[in-house]
Amino acid sequence: FELHPSITCHSNVAAFGIDGCLSTFLGQSIITDKLCFMVIGDLSFFYDMNSLGIRHLKNNIRILLVNNSCGVEFRMSEQLNNELKNDIFPYIAAKGHYDNAKSWAESCGFKYISAKTKEDLLTHQNTLVSESDRPILFELFVDPNDELEAYNMVIKSNIIESKSKAAARAVLGQKGINILKRIVKK
Repeated sequence: FELHPSITCHSNVAAFGIDGCLSTFLGQSIITDKLCFMVIGDLSFFYDMNSLGIRHLKNNIRILLVNNSCGVEFRMSEQLNNELKNDIFPYIAAKGHYDNAKSWAESCGFKYISAKTKEDLLTHQNTLVSESDRPILFELFVDPNDELEAYNMVIKSNIIESKSKAAARAVLGQKGINILKRIVKK
């Protein structure tokens, strides 16, 4: 994504996000007064949720927690799902975790809001960018099948884009690509 120069972006995802990205984000938020935003999945959040209790957290924290109750990565392997007759969940620990983060977030001093429908999301979307006397955790509940479909659409579009770029390079060559880049910049 192209970002406005006033926006700083960090990404801390090594093992599908289960690597302390929440605590890293919270630590970074302490050194600025600007609003700090994080989008995190439910498993990454629950693995690192104790960090919400860090002292000195400020009201500039905004967390969008995407909760699909299991982790979409466990549904990505078609081969594995087919071998297990689409019943992979008895073999993983992710399914059936906590229902929501409400009690924990509130006990750590966060303002908690949630959305289960598009209407809920539209009702609360401005809360994330509004002033608040407390940090905010916005939990968005999503259907795992919808999330998997969205994931597959993103992957497919990236593959199509990569193939299109490769075809353009093959036809135009490096000299043609350089000319095209100069034209597009104008």
